[in-house]
Amino acid sequence: MIASKSDHLAQEKAYAFLKEGITTLYFKPNQRLKSAEIADEVNVSRTPVREALGRLVQEGLVKRDDGWGYVVHGLSLQDILNLWRVREVLEIEAGIEALPRLGEAEIAELEACIEKAEGLYRLSRFQEFVVQNRQFYIALARMTGNDLLQQMLGMIHDRVRLVGSLIVNMHPPRAKELLIENQRIFSALKDRDPVELESALRAHINKSRDHVLRFVGGQSITAIDATSR
Repeated sequence: MIASKSDHLAQEKAYAFLKEGITTLYFKPNQRLKSAEIADEVNVSRTPVREALGRLVQEGLVKRDDGWGYVVHGLSLQDILNLWRVREVLEIEAGIEALPRLGEAEIAELEACIEKAEGLYRLSRFQEFVVQNRQFYIALARMTGNDLLQQMLGMIHDRVRLVGSLIVNMHPPRAKELLIENQRIFSALKDRDPVELESALRAHINKSRDHVLRFVGGQSITAIDATSR
């Protein structure tokens, strides 16, 4: 049976709601996801919610829990460190590949990303700030013109957002550091300086790794209280 357009829209609505909720910690790691409650929140039936949950299982953000349905997937410290190693390689490569392709329009778009993030920071809207902060790197990846690199970065984007939200939630001063680090990266891009760009990107990722080690330590992200909403 072919799904109708309304069925598809309902699934996309549920999927977007769940994905945004997971990556911004509205739904905490290890929290049980109840189809009926989510369907009520999104104002759709349970079927598109279950279909959306199935997609998120494939993406690694949700896992099946026998007898209980679905729970938000947690990450161990080793998972995060592995993620950061991959991220470092891919984001530095994206910056280097994008650099010779940047014209005035691309520079203006990247600058606008940073200005929007600054505006959210000033309003103390930190979870939205983290989301906007990642838009800078998504735009930079797109500017490489390398479809495979974009795809690979897309595969880790949501997990990076999740960890970023966690660290800013645990240590709000990190948001100000992110602004400063991104401004340095942008200046290197604007100056067309590949050496400074690689140094700035590596420093940014290493600083993030330091915060993971400091605030997550030996525990997994599942240690966050999953009962609070």
